Parts: sequence; C-alpha cells; structure tokens
Amino acid sequence: MTSSRQVSKRVASAVAASLLLWGGTAAAESGSGAFSAGGFYESQCAFCHGAAGKGDGAAASMLQPKPTNFADASYWDEADRAALAKVILEGKPGTAMVPFSGRVNAEQAAEMVDYLRKFAPK
Repeated sequence: MTSSRQVSKRVASAVAASLLLWGGTAAAESGSGAFSAGGFYESQCAFCHGAAGKGDGAAASMLQPKPTNFADASYWDEADRAALAKVILEGKPGTAMVPFSGRVNAEQAAEMVDYLRKFAPK
C-alpha cells in the first residue's frame, strides 16, 4: 500500500520536474530581454505559491508541506533576506521548492526577494 507521504513526495517530484522542464530562461526575461522578477514569479512560482503569494497556487493542494504564504505577516517577522535568496538559488530539501541557481544569479535572487516582499501585509 502506498502511503500519503509517498504520494506527496511523488507529486512534489513531478511538480518540480515539470517546472524545470517547462520553464526556460525566457520566462525570467521581460520583452526587452532583461530579467523581470515579476515575470519570473508569474511563470515559475505562482503555480505553487499563487498569484497573490498566499501559498494557494494550482499545485498547492497536492504539496506537502504547503508552499510558503508570503502574504502572512508572521512569515515576514521571521524572514531573513539572505536565507530566502539562498532558498531561491538552492531550493529547499524535503519540499517541492526546486533550486533556480541555473536560471537566476545571486543579484536576480535578491530582486526576487524584493518582489516577494510586495505580498507582505502593509
């Protein structure tokens, strides 16, 4: 019998593989060819984290643990810019969060952190 944990890991792996295969570097670029944190978020992150960053994207219901809710004030109470940039670049073991180091550099990861802050409650 397959446990729900095994199914969750399989789903997470499938989602991660799909994201890696589906998205290309073009997803991180605006029409001018320059990096766009918003464009990257929409094409690579919203599927799990949701359009408003609430952790409620189309894939969220299939993931365990659930994607981070960037609209939760308590998340930002504890958030560390460097740690968040590291997760963007290196992924987060035990979750569906895949590394994007092959697609964004450290400066772009920092831009992503700035973009994610827009979801924080005012």
